[in-house]
Amino acid sequence: MSGWDWDECHQRALALQCSYLEGACLADWVLQSLSKGMLQDYAATAVLFHAAADDRAIVELMARQREPCNVGMQRRYDPNVLEAKLGYKFGAYALSTKAQLMPNIAVYCRTPLYVGGVSVDVHVINSVPYNFDDPSEPDYQHFFPMDDDKWAALVLRMKRVWSTIFQCARHLGGLVSRFLGGYP
Repeated sequence: MSGWDWDECHQRALALQCSYLEGACLADWVLQSLSKGMLQDYAATAVLFHAAADDRAIVELMARQREPCNVGMQRRYDPNVLEAKLGYKFGAYALSTKAQLMPNIAVYCRTPLYVGGVSVDVHVINSVPYNFDDPSEPDYQHFFPMDDDKWAALVLRMKRVWSTIFQCARHLGGLVSRFLGGYP
């Protein structure tokens, strides 16, 4: 991982920082660590998980083109700033259609976490489930109105989400779940 351009990583993080709305931004230590290239060992632990049948180019697009913060279709960032800084307004998942959802991915890494001013290493997997908080969400549009076939498809997709999480656990040799659904 010595080939990482830490200045570019820092610049991309600053671009993201500019797009966040108040109360939903990166911690200062993240920006400082990136500017000094201090996250190289952590970056080397990153693993992208997805279903074997998924198109790799689309999976990579999903990993690269992420929304800084979107909960229940409430975007806590300015899409115009994101577009000006990084070239896109919305995450690749927004390319989902009523007929076809983008692939579900998960990303694992070991990362520092500051607790009471002390850095501890934690293992994190970011796995986003299917969301039905708002009728404008791609998942809601795809699965509703619900029928037996759509229910079976949703159950299969949720099994894949959990399978991905357990695949990550096998990769690590164990799993302790602290947060599910974004809530403690």
